[in-house]
Amino acid sequence: VHGPELAALIRAQRPGIGVMFMSGYADDDLGRDPELTASSEILPKPFNVEALSRAVGRAADAGRRGTP
Repeated sequence: VHGPELAALIRAQRPGIGVMFMSGYADDDLGRDPELTASSEILPKPFNVEALSRAVGRAADAGRRGTP
């Protein structure tokens, strides 16, 4: 199961949960899916601790707001 598929399975069980994807591929399809980018945080590799912390916070906020 790939990340987007897993996120859909998890969201089926827990709607509104915050989701964050990490990718080391510049041409990854994650950034091209409008549904994913609207409701998920995408963190490109490499990243530092501050960027990770901000991304986790944004994903958690989206989950608390109930963003599907």
